[in-house]
Amino acid sequence: MRHRLLLPAVALLVGATLAGCGDDQPAVCTSIDELGSSLKGLTSLELNGSGVAGLEDQVALVVQDVKTVKDDASAEYDDQVAAIEADLQKVKSDATEVENAPSSTTVAALQTSRDALAADVKSFTKDVRSTC
Repeated sequence: MRHRLLLPAVALLVGATLAGCGDDQPAVCTSIDELGSSLKGLTSLELNGSGVAGLEDQVALVVQDVKTVKDDASAEYDDQVAAIEADLQKVKSDATEVENAPSSTTVAALQTSRDALAADVKSFTKDVRSTC
């Protein structure tokens, strides 16, 4: 009789233990979500020839989130993180140009660099999701 009661108790304990394992995600899972959110804010900004309100603040959020992702990502993602950092440097440079000399040319360059950053982050997110 004891064995019949012990088996369900053990099954319940094992099930609870395994259910708890799903909550232990790598830190990069959270930081990539935050990067996605700040990048969405950047890509949703209206770009026009007369400058962009909030551009500097939004770029600063993306910069901080890329740093966090870099700190959280394992060595297997070094190449992708380096590409994202290079994209981000181009965005920062192009954003400065838009702020200093807003024109259709500087805005177009920012749109291009912003799109490249978004594409690389999307690819990286897809790869990271397999570990979350």
